[in-house]
Amino acid sequence: MHIRLAIAALLALSLTTPASALGAKHSGIIDHVADGDTVVLRGGEKIRLVQVDTPEVYGDSECYGRQASALTEAILPAGTRVRIATDPALDQ
Repeated sequence: MHIRLAIAALLALSLTTPASALGAKHSGIIDHVADGDTVVLRGGEKIRLVQVDTPEVYGDSECYGRQASALTEAILPAGTRVRIATDPALDQ
């Protein structure tokens, strides 16, 4: 539930934030979800979702890691067109 709220809040913020407040932008198409907080675009670029931290699914899989990945996949399925914008206050 908390993960769903965090992702929903992130998506709502990205839809309501004025473009002038965002940094560099480009678009892409989701190839697959790497884990709950990372997606891979067609072409191989990995994108980490800002201010989303989910349990890991690689190595020693953490509790609820698979559920977090499944939720991200449901929200951002393969083939989804996305706009990528950096947040100068958070990206370094």
